[in-house]
Amino acid sequence: MPGTVLRRDGLLSAVAVALTFGFLTAGTASAHHNPVVYDGKTTVKITGTVVAARFGFPHSRYMLEMADENGDVERWTMMTEDPRDAKALGFDEALKAIERGQTLTVVGWPNKIKDREIRGHQLHYPDGTVVMMRRGNYIWTNDLRRIWRLRDEQIEYPETFAEVSAELPGIDRVLAWVDGGDPVARVAREIQNGTARLVGIGEGDDIDFAGVREPFECHTKRSDFRLELSPDDLTTAQREGLAAGSGFIRRYNDLLATYWEYDIANCPD
Repeated sequence: MPGTVLRRDGLLSAVAVALTFGFLTAGTASAHHNPVVYDGKTTVKITGTVVAARFGFPHSRYMLEMADENGDVERWTMMTEDPRDAKALGFDEALKAIERGQTLTVVGWPNKIKDREIRGHQLHYPDGTVVMMRRGNYIWTNDLRRIWRLRDEQIEYPETFAEVSAELPGIDRVLAWVDGGDPVARVAREIQNGTARLVGIGEGDDIDFAGVREPFECHTKRSDFRLELSPDDLTTAQREGLAAGSGFIRRYNDLLATYWEYDIANCPD
C-alpha cells in the first residue's frame, strides 16, 4: 500500500507542484548535482514504498510511491550522493541497504524545476532509526552560487583575475590573493585546482581562522586544509599587507568553510 505525502513545512503541498517530472541533469564539470536547483528554504517530507533503488554513479536514485490527498498514487524521486561521496560522508551503508518494498520517510529539498524530486538529507525508518545525510536546509547565497558556476565553468572568471601558484610561500600566496581582490573567484579557483586552504594567522599560541563560523570550525582542524601564517616570521611590510587584507581573508575563509560544509563534508553536531 503506498504511503502518504506530508506537508512541506506548512508551505506547498505535493499536489501544488505542477511542473514536469523528470530526472536532474548534472552540470558541466562536476559530477554532483548543482544545489542551486534545489530550494534550500523549503523542506519536503514524504513517506512511501520504495519501488526502485539505484546506489551508483553519477548519483544514487530512489523512487517511492505514495498516495496524494485525493488517494491517487504518485511517484517521487529522491536523489542523493554517489557511492564515493556517500562513503566519505558516512552513510553509504544506509543507502546500500535501501530495497524495493521498504516503507521509508525521506526529508529533503524540492527541486525548483522538476516535479516530485527532492535531494534527500534525512532517512526515517519505521523502527525510529534516523540517518542524517545532511544536517539541514542550506540556503545558497548569490556568492555561493557564483562559486559553483565558476568552478563548473558555467561562467567565466573576470578578465583581471590572475592565477596564483600554490608553490609560492604561504605569505606571498595570500598577499597575491589580497591584491587580486574578489574572494568569491579566488575560492572557486582554489577549489578547481584542488589547493583550497583556510587561512590561519598566529596569535600567541593560537591560530585564528578569521571568518570561519562556529558550526564549521571542524574544517580548521584538518592539517591538509590549513594555510598557517606566523606574524613573527614576517617582515613589517608583510604584516602590514595582512592587516590591510584582513577583510578579504575573513570573507575568503567564510566562503570556503561554508562551501565545504554545504557540498563536501559536514562538521558533526
